[in-house]
Amino acid sequence: MGGVHVEAERSRATLVALLSCAMATACAQHHVVEGERRADASVRDASADAPIFDRDVGFTPDVSVADAGPRDTGLRDGRYWRLERRGSFLSFPNEIGCFVDEGGTAVVRVDIPISHTCEYGGPVKVTLVPDGTRLVEAFVWVHHPVEESDGCFGVAAQESRFITAVVAADTYVVADELSGSRVEFTIPELDGPPCRETGSTGDECTRNCDCTFGLLCIPALGDFVECHGGVCGRACNRTGSDRPPVHGPDFDCDVSEQCSGSRGLASPICEGRGDDCAGPECGPGTVCRMGGVASGCDWELELNGVVRHVCGSDADCEAPGTVCVQHDSGMRRCETLCFTNQQRCPFMHICSPESGVCEWIGE
Repeated sequence: MGGVHVEAERSRATLVALLSCAMATACAQHHVVEGERRADASVRDASADAPIFDRDVGFTPDVSVADAGPRDTGLRDGRYWRLERRGSFLSFPNEIGCFVDEGGTAVVRVDIPISHTCEYGGPVKVTLVPDGTRLVEAFVWVHHPVEESDGCFGVAAQESRFITAVVAADTYVVADELSGSRVEFTIPELDGPPCRETGSTGDECTRNCDCTFGLLCIPALGDFVECHGGVCGRACNRTGSDRPPVHGPDFDCDVSEQCSGSRGLASPICEGRGDDCAGPECGPGTVCRMGGVASGCDWELELNGVVRHVCGSDADCEAPGTVCVQHDSGMRRCETLCFTNQQRCPFMHICSPESGVCEWIGE
């Protein structure tokens, strides 16, 4: 009987061990499966709830995807914006009048034709090619579809942009290959007085070194009486429209400045505001804000990856100051438009000469 009892105990122990092992295996499998489920759920939550971009980064068009067609999905009815190339007319304002001397600043005026009321002057891109020519590409922002029912009517107008170049004693060529417009000018050598390096905005100058850091010697237009140089300042562009979504005419300058063309120079310059803004003249996404000695329009919009999301039309862009832009890749995304190259953008953003929109400066 004692042997039978011992054998029964061994059988019971073996059974308990087998059950424990089976339960442990099942438990382990349960934890593995549960862990996989949780991992899958966390990935789904991240893609559904987290911002598409954890930083506000620009996208890099994929040629293979772009060739396959637009990458955004859903309804695409409604209005959107697109940056389009236009031929421009180039001129050298100082061809007659005040001379631009060696060490000074040459200004080339770029006139962009506007053919309808849904077209806005955009930025200008300048590329220096190996033979020394500066190639100009002028762009306009077009609000599509261009239909009279959407308020698009034909006009004969133009907007001007000014490009500057610090020049040495040499011959310069600036050309727009699309329109065939071209200017050529020669800068003479100058054996002038030593540089002052003290000139503030509005002070007379002959060369850039007469001005304090950050300012250029912007040449005066003059007349048929020989003159040299102009005044110290920062060249700027005024946008030619006060219609939304244009942010305002003075966004090439600081908040407390305005882009003024009252001095008879080859280009307008940034000068202190003569009066404070009242608020209504500030465009979408901007507010009237004190900036130094005077108040001007400044950005209230905070650009980030959540705001700059994929869109089908302007109606999808909730943040004031953003519109739906169709990029060259075919992708549409909510963006803040740049109408000039040096336009102020919301905090931590700068105008991209490639995309024509405000891009995060971290890239």
